[in-house]
Amino acid sequence: MRLSNLQVVLLSVTVLSVVLVSIGIWQHNTVMRRMIMPQPILWVGPAVMVLIITMLVLLVIYVAFPRTYNPHRESEADAPLIRILTNDERRVVEYIINNGGEALQKDIARELRLSRLKTHRIISSLKKRGVVEVEPWGNTNRVKLVDEVLRK
Repeated sequence: MRLSNLQVVLLSVTVLSVVLVSIGIWQHNTVMRRMIMPQPILWVGPAVMVLIITMLVLLVIYVAFPRTYNPHRESEADAPLIRILTNDERRVVEYIINNGGEALQKDIARELRLSRLKTHRIISSLKKRGVVEVEPWGNTNRVKLVDEVLRK
Protein backbone atom coordinates (compact mmCIF):
# COMPACT_ATOMS: atom_id res chain seq x y z
CA MET A 1 0.00 0.00 0.00
CA ARG A 2 1.48 3.34 -1.06
CA LEU A 3 0.52 6.36 1.03
CA SER A 4 0.01 9.76 -0.54
CA ASN A 5 2.16 12.67 0.60
CA LEU A 6 -0.76 14.18 2.53
CA GLN A 7 -1.37 10.90 4.38
CA VAL A 8 2.32 10.65 5.26
CA VAL A 9 2.35 14.21 6.60
CA LEU A 10 -0.82 13.65 8.65
CA LEU A 11 0.52 10.37 10.03
CA SER A 12 3.81 12.05 10.91
CA VAL A 13 2.06 14.95 12.65
CA THR A 14 0.00 12.45 14.66
CA VAL A 15 3.07 10.47 15.68
CA LEU A 16 4.91 13.69 16.53
CA SER A 17 1.98 14.82 18.69
CA VAL A 18 1.92 11.52 20.58
CA VAL A 19 5.69 11.70 21.13
CA LEU A 20 5.54 15.30 22.34
CA VAL A 21 2.68 14.55 24.74
CA SER A 22 4.61 11.53 26.04
CA ILE A 23 7.71 13.66 26.56
CA GLY A 24 5.60 16.30 28.31
CA ILE A 25 4.15 13.71 30.67
CA TRP A 26 7.62 12.28 31.30
CA GLN A 27 9.00 15.75 32.07
CA HIS A 28 6.07 16.49 34.37
CA ASN A 29 6.66 13.27 36.29
CA THR A 30 10.39 14.04 36.50
CA VAL A 31 9.72 17.54 37.87
CA MET A 32 7.26 16.16 40.40
CA ARG A 33 9.79 13.57 41.58
CA ARG A 34 12.41 16.31 41.98
CA MET A 35 10.01 18.30 44.14
CA ILE A 36 9.69 15.35 46.48
CA MET A 37 13.36 14.27 46.35
CA PRO A 38 15.69 17.06 45.17
CA GLN A 39 18.16 15.99 42.47
CA PRO A 40 20.50 17.91 40.20
CA ILE A 41 18.70 19.30 37.14
CA LEU A 42 19.84 17.79 33.87
CA TRP A 43 18.80 19.38 30.61
CA VAL A 44 18.32 16.04 28.87
CA GLY A 45 14.59 16.54 28.28
CA PRO A 46 14.88 19.39 25.76
CA ALA A 47 17.83 17.72 24.02
CA VAL A 48 15.89 14.48 23.63
CA MET A 49 12.88 16.42 22.37
CA VAL A 50 14.98 18.24 19.75
CA LEU A 51 16.57 14.95 18.67
CA ILE A 52 13.20 13.21 18.31
CA ILE A 53 11.67 16.13 16.41
CA THR A 54 14.66 16.22 14.05
CA MET A 55 14.43 12.49 13.42
CA LEU A 56 10.70 12.69 12.72
CA VAL A 57 11.12 15.63 10.34
CA LEU A 58 13.83 13.73 8.45
CA LEU A 59 11.59 10.65 8.33
CA VAL A 60 8.72 12.72 6.91
CA ILE A 61 10.99 14.21 4.26
CA TYR A 62 12.40 10.79 3.38
CA VAL A 63 8.98 9.15 3.04
CA ALA A 64 7.09 12.07 1.48
CA PHE A 65 9.71 12.86 -1.16
CA PRO A 66 11.41 9.61 -2.15
CA ARG A 67 14.29 9.67 -4.58
CA THR A 68 13.97 7.24 -7.41
CA TYR A 69 17.11 5.24 -7.88
CA ASN A 70 17.35 2.67 -10.62
CA PRO A 71 20.71 0.88 -10.98
CA HIS A 72 19.67 -0.39 -14.41
CA ARG A 73 18.99 3.08 -15.72
CA GLU A 74 18.98 3.42 -19.47
CA SER A 75 21.55 5.56 -21.19
CA GLU A 76 20.62 9.05 -22.31
CA ALA A 77 20.28 7.87 -25.91
CA ASP A 78 17.63 5.31 -24.92
CA ALA A 79 15.77 7.60 -22.57
CA PRO A 80 13.53 9.46 -25.07
CA LEU A 81 12.21 6.23 -26.63
CA ILE A 82 11.68 4.52 -23.29
CA ARG A 83 9.88 7.55 -21.85
CA ILE A 84 7.30 7.72 -24.63
CA LEU A 85 6.36 4.04 -24.51
CA THR A 86 3.50 2.75 -22.40
CA ASN A 87 4.12 -0.25 -20.14
CA ASP A 88 2.58 -2.68 -22.63
CA GLU A 89 4.54 -1.17 -25.52
CA ARG A 90 7.71 -1.45 -23.48
CA ARG A 91 6.97 -5.13 -22.75
CA VAL A 92 6.43 -5.80 -26.46
CA VAL A 93 9.67 -4.03 -27.44
CA GLU A 94 11.62 -5.93 -24.77
CA TYR A 95 10.11 -9.22 -25.97
CA ILE A 96 11.12 -8.46 -29.57
CA ILE A 97 14.65 -7.49 -28.47
CA ASN A 98 14.96 -10.76 -26.52
CA ASN A 99 13.95 -12.66 -29.67
CA GLY A 100 16.71 -11.23 -31.82
CA GLY A 101 14.89 -8.16 -33.08
CA GLU A 102 11.88 -9.85 -34.66
CA ALA A 103 8.89 -11.92 -33.55
CA LEU A 104 5.55 -13.13 -34.81
CA GLN A 105 2.54 -11.16 -33.64
CA LYS A 106 0.75 -14.31 -32.42
CA ASP A 107 3.82 -15.29 -30.35
CA ILE A 108 3.90 -11.82 -28.78
CA ALA A 109 0.23 -12.13 -27.83
CA ARG A 110 0.68 -15.63 -26.40
CA GLU A 111 3.91 -15.03 -24.47
CA LEU A 112 2.86 -11.68 -22.99
CA ARG A 113 -0.69 -12.92 -22.34
CA LEU A 114 -2.30 -10.10 -24.29
CA SER A 115 -5.43 -10.40 -26.40
CA ARG A 116 -4.95 -10.45 -30.16
CA LEU A 117 -6.75 -7.12 -30.45
CA LYS A 118 -4.63 -5.44 -27.79
CA THR A 119 -1.46 -6.83 -29.38
CA HIS A 120 -2.59 -5.49 -32.77
CA ARG A 121 -3.25 -2.03 -31.30
CA ILE A 122 0.09 -1.93 -29.50
CA ILE A 123 1.98 -2.97 -32.63
CA SER A 124 0.03 -0.43 -34.73
CA SER A 125 0.98 2.29 -32.27
CA LEU A 126 4.63 1.23 -32.38
CA LYS A 127 4.48 1.17 -36.19
CA LYS A 128 3.08 4.74 -36.30
CA ARG A 129 5.94 5.90 -34.07
CA GLY A 130 8.51 4.23 -36.30
CA VAL A 131 9.69 1.76 -33.69
CA VAL A 132 8.75 -1.43 -35.58
CA GLU A 133 8.13 -2.61 -39.12
CA VAL A 134 5.30 -5.04 -39.82
CA GLU A 135 5.09 -7.46 -42.73
CA PRO A 136 2.47 -10.14 -43.38
CA TRP A 137 3.60 -13.68 -42.52
CA GLY A 138 0.97 -16.31 -43.27
CA ASN A 139 -2.05 -15.77 -41.03
CA THR A 140 -0.13 -13.43 -38.75
CA ASN A 141 2.41 -10.61 -38.98
CA ARG A 142 6.15 -10.61 -38.49
CA VAL A 143 7.19 -7.66 -36.36
CA LYS A 144 10.74 -6.32 -36.64
CA LEU A 145 12.37 -3.57 -34.68
CA VAL A 146 13.70 -0.72 -36.79
CA ASP A 147 17.51 -0.75 -37.04
CA GLU A 148 17.93 2.52 -35.11
CA VAL A 149 16.04 1.04 -32.15
CA LEU A 150 18.17 -2.12 -32.20
CA ARG A 151 21.39 -0.09 -32.11
CA LYS A 152 20.25 1.71 -28.97
